[in-house]
Amino acid sequence: MGKRKSRTSKLMAEPKKAPKLDTDFTCPFCNHPGAVQCNIFLRARRPFAAALCSVCKETYPPRPTH
Repeated sequence: MGKRKSRTSKLMAEPKKAPKLDTDFTCPFCNHPGAVQCNIFLRARRPFAAALCSVCKETYPPRPTH
């Protein structure tokens, strides 16, 4: 008789992947869907983000949280 495999060995083999975040949003100024591109820059001291609408060229600097 052999030893049965434990369930924890199956769970440890497959690490969970983090879900991808959306980068295309609706512009709050011109209300055009999928026109806002969001770029996140993670620096050591000051992380920052930039949101740019490709239709009306409006920019918004949101504060990134992590």
